Amino acid sequence: SGKYWVTIIPDCHKWEVESDFFLFLLQSVGVNPGPFRRNYRPLGAIGLMNLIDDIDTVLSNRGMKWVFVFDQINAVFARDRFKNARDVNKLEMPFSMMTRVLKPRRIISIISASANN
Repeated sequence: SGKYWVTIIPDCHKWEVESDFFLFLLQSVGVNPGPFRRNYRPLGAIGLMNLIDDIDTVLSNRGMKWVFVFDQINAVFARDRFKNARDVNKLEMPFSMMTRVLKPRRIISIISASANN
């Protein structure tokens, strides 16, 4: 047990829709997302934030902070609908979750164009 829990989205090219982020969250805490695929209904930003708050409460009780790492973010900006976006804060759902997850002194977000370079 360390001081930080790290959730890595290693290739944002594979991130298409809200349910992908939901599955990333579940996988990152060791929950098999398989049973949720069939029954998944879009949570929206509020539902995703509630899920994040619930997971963060568990981590806080364990004395841990949460770090999100979004890698290969340039793949998101390369999409036609985001070609003119210059800032991650201007992205629509679900990509806006990259900054919505932030919580002072609890959750940080690392956004990387490419950790491979």
